[in-house]
Amino acid sequence: MMIQPFIENSIEHGILNQNQMGKVDIRIVEKANSIQIEVEDNGIGIEKSKEIQKLNKMEHNPLGTKITVERILLLKKKYKMNVNLTIKNIKDKTNDKISGTLIILEVPIRKI
Repeated sequence: MMIQPFIENSIEHGILNQNQMGKVDIRIVEKANSIQIEVEDNGIGIEKSKEIQKLNKMEHNPLGTKITVERILLLKKKYKMNVNLTIKNIKDKTNDKISGTLIILEVPIRKI
């Protein structure tokens, strides 16, 4: 429920708007006191996607991402959980151009 909007965005806004084969990697790693979930794509990046939407006069209202951020804020406030969300462009090391997007969601493990 927390990562679905990011996977959907990777496909819809990053992968489908390019001329090469797209790839979305999903990694789930257990850390000492948390679970780290990464969604990485080789799409066009955040800014380029926004440019395309603007050119096509598409009013994209990212409800899935907005709802997920609201859920994170609720977990932080109500349950005092230190949930972290990072969204960033990936740069190609050889030419410094945007080569995708990386989402990192880190959720603490709560012992019951």
